Amino acid sequence: MKIKTIIIAIIICCVNIAMAENGLVVRLEPSISGYVDAMGDLVDKESSIIKNNNEYYSFMKEDGGDYETGLSGYSLNLSLSLLYNYSTIQFGLRISYLSFSFEHDVRTDYEGANFLGDTSYDNIYSGDILSFRTMTFGPTASILLYNFGYGGINEMRLNFSLMGGKVFNGSISGVPALRDAGFEFDEEDYSSGVNGHCLGFSAGISIMLPEKINNLYWGIDFNYLYTKLDFENYLLIYNSDNTSFHSFGVSFYIAYQLSLF
Repeated sequence: MKIKTIIIAIIICCVNIAMAENGLVVRLEPSISGYVDAMGDLVDKESSIIKNNNEYYSFMKEDGGDYETGLSGYSLNLSLSLLYNYSTIQFGLRISYLSFSFEHDVRTDYEGANFLGDTSYDNIYSGDILSFRTMTFGPTASILLYNFGYGGINEMRLNFSLMGGKVFNGSISGVPALRDAGFEFDEEDYSSGVNGHCLGFSAGISIMLPEKINNLYWGIDFNYLYTKLDFENYLLIYNSDNTSFHSFGVSFYIAYQLSLF
């Protein structure tokens, strides 16, 4: 699936089971999130392959232009939270299953952005570079900021989550942009299974809609994820058996909350 450089996190449907007063909160959250302009060792490895090879470098700078590289992706998520609801604060633990897919691209004859944010590319070479799944575990909290009760909004909450866990069922296919440009490589030199671990943080705001559609929340979360990967096979294209990267994303969501009892 083609990943755009502008991330769009489209739908997060949340089903929450909670208590209006003090008590336990159980929250189930299926979601879609987007990540753009990742950075770190994996991006550096891909860039250095082009810079350190005259043939690749000349091709990407054809006609005297420049080029730009990027790593972007999306994830499908399912989270289960067990929280304690105390007054205006909910806090507890969150378990999440996430499925990630990332794409690497090279945009040639890149002219950059003007004051309107416009860019110009002659060609874009791209392909899927990485996919993996994670199971994470960590603390989460939700703080009531305002309880309006009027003006079309019932309440506004500030939400935080920390997560850490294992990477599994992953695969990497290096140099996808160069392969898309027509350069040939031995598959065993750029392809491998991967595993590892990840650490992340998210923060955002959710708003409860009017009482006539009570317990329906809308919100936005901003996400950070650090991922460290170990290759099952030593990859000659990278001269390495591991890599890592940092990614930043955003999620827009809708959440539905019900009382446990």
